Amino acid sequence: MSEMIQAATQGNYQWGQAAEQARNAKIDSEGLGYTKISFDELYRLARQVYIEAGCSWIGDEHQRMVASVVLNRVESGIWPDTVYGVLTQEGQYAYRDLNPDVRAVRNAL
Repeated sequence: MSEMIQAATQGNYQWGQAAEQARNAKIDSEGLGYTKISFDELYRLARQVYIEAGCSWIGDEHQRMVASVVLNRVESGIWPDTVYGVLTQEGQYAYRDLNPDVRAVRNAL
């Protein structure tokens, strides 16, 4: 997971996807009960958390609230069923091409 977090903060998709595959392979081979996490969805969600609540004076709870709104929409059945789909709905979320910090990635998790 630490490699996925670092890859997200650097915006390194290739590293992040390799870390996701390695993590998922370990979960499968060792029969671990961990939830598999998509690097793409983690990166997109963390980036949105950072865009909306990335200031140092905004607390972790508020960052997790931003992530919760997106994830609740994914689960609702009314909105698209992926983080990407929710975030790219016209008129819903601002987009900026920047990388999240470690705190935003951890709160997105």
